[in-house]
Amino acid sequence: MTVEAQTADGTTPPEVLVPFEPDHGPTVVGWPRSRAEIDAWCGLDREVIEVDQLIAWAAQADVLAFVFCKPEDGEPLGYGELWLDDEEAEVELGRLIVDPAARNRAVGRRLVIALAEVARHHFPTVVLRVRRENRAAIACYRRAGFTSAASADQDAWNVGQPQLYLWMQADDGR
Repeated sequence: MTVEAQTADGTTPPEVLVPFEPDHGPTVVGWPRSRAEIDAWCGLDREVIEVDQLIAWAAQADVLAFVFCKPEDGEPLGYGELWLDDEEAEVELGRLIVDPAARNRAVGRRLVIALAEVARHHFPTVVLRVRRENRAAIACYRRAGFTSAASADQDAWNVGQPQLYLWMQADDGR
């Protein structure tokens, strides 16, 4: 499945969403620049993430992993997963990351919009969680059409989590 992202004015930007392949792994695991970025990306307190770990995450039965690429040369610019929850009839966007060289150019927003579009083919409810101190990511998700979930939902979804996340939900029709 290849999905072209859309900009706010409806034009097609220079990226496409393609299924993650193991060959993408070395590039993606090289994007976090610090232990803090790894922790924010995948919740692990490590210096590095091994390619085999990323491949294992992407291969889970309830996960669809994608890479956001330049169509002309296939260069990966972003990575994200859809975590399908049949029981709750929803999809959570997870492990979102953008190549540091592509940050601050709306690539993250376009990645999130493209992932949400694919997610809606599975279930209409699309959510994500983010660390409350990650202001850049929160701003990106808001620009992509996500708003804070209801307080009661956030309280329920944070039960059993290692910290209190800000949970966000995609606006309808976005």
